[in-house]
Amino acid sequence: MRIALWGAGNTLNKVIDDIDSSMHTIEFLIDCDKQKAGLSKMGVPIRHYKDIDLKKIDAIVITTVFVSEVLNIIKTEFSQFEGAVFEDVEHFLAYEYVTISHKEIVKNPFYEILEKNCFLYDTDKRLQYLEIYDRYFSKFRDTNVVFMEVGVYQGASLQLWKEYFGPKCKIIGIDVNEECLKYRDGQIEIEIGSQESVYFWNYIKNKYPQIDILLDDGGHMMKQQIITFEQMFPHLSKKGIYMCEDIFTSYWEPWSGGWGKKCTFIEYLKNMIDHMETKFAPDTKWAAVESFYHSQIVNNVKSICFYQGIAVVEKDIVTKKIDNMLLGKH
Repeated sequence: MRIALWGAGNTLNKVIDDIDSSMHTIEFLIDCDKQKAGLSKMGVPIRHYKDIDLKKIDAIVITTVFVSEVLNIIKTEFSQFEGAVFEDVEHFLAYEYVTISHKEIVKNPFYEILEKNCFLYDTDKRLQYLEIYDRYFSKFRDTNVVFMEVGVYQGASLQLWKEYFGPKCKIIGIDVNEECLKYRDGQIEIEIGSQESVYFWNYIKNKYPQIDILLDDGGHMMKQQIITFEQMFPHLSKKGIYMCEDIFTSYWEPWSGGWGKKCTFIEYLKNMIDHMETKFAPDTKWAAVESFYHSQIVNNVKSICFYQGIAVVEKDIVTKKIDNMLLGKH
C-alpha cells in the first residue's frame, strides 16, 4: 500500500520503524508548515498539504496530535480522495494486522463501510469492536430491526448503523444533549433523557414497544449501566441482544468503579452468572437470592459473554425443566 504520513514531528522516527516496509511504501510526509516543504526526514520527502498528488497514495495515516484539525482539512481540501484515512498509527497497524493476518475478517462489512466513508464517519468506536458487532448483529441486516444506542455523541455511529442494517431498520439514539436532535432523519429517532432515570426508561418503553438490540455507549458510570440494563433488558424482543461498551470503567474510580468493587457493572454481571447456574442447584441455601433474579432478567438470559471492553447479554426464554436432568431424575 502506498501511504502518506501526516505530520513530521518528533515521534516520526518510531512511526516509520513500526510500519512494515515490505508491505507498504511511505511516499511522502504531509505537513501544514510551508517552511518544512522540500525538506526530508529519514529519507522521506516532506510536502505541504496543498502541493501533493493524491493519486500517488492509497491511504493517509495521521501521526500528529492535531487530529481534528487534520480531519477538517481532509474533508474540505481532499474531497476527491478515494483512499483510506487512519486517525492514528495504532488504527493503521490494527487494520494491517486484520487484513494481512486474518483475511477472513476482511469480509466484515463494518470495515467496508468505514473504508468507503473513511472520514465521513468520524466515529469513536474502537477497531476491535467491529468484529464483535458483526458477530451478533449480522442476522439482523436487511430486516425491520429496531436498534437503540445510548450515547449519540456526534451522530457518526448512527449513520454507521443505518448503512450496516439497511433501509428497513429503525435507529433510536439516546442522549442528554439536546443538540443531538439535529441527527434525526427518516430512519433515525433521537430521544433526550438521562439513562439513570427510571421514569425516562418507562417513557421509552411506552413509546417503543419493540427494541431488538440495545447498545449502551452512554456515560459508562456504574449506576447508569445497571439501571439501563435492569430497565431495558426485559423490554428487548425475544432473542434480542444487549451490548454494553467500554466496561473497563468498572475498574476506574472516577466512574465509581474499582477492582472487585461490588457495585460495578462487571461484578453485577458476574453475580448474575452465579444466579443463572445455581438456580438449578439441589442445595436449598441457593434459594435466598435477590428478588430481581427471579424476574424476567435471569430467566430470559441465554448467555453472557465478555470481550475486551464489551459485555454481551443474549436474550431468550430459558426452560426450567433442565433441573430434572441435572439432578439425574430421568
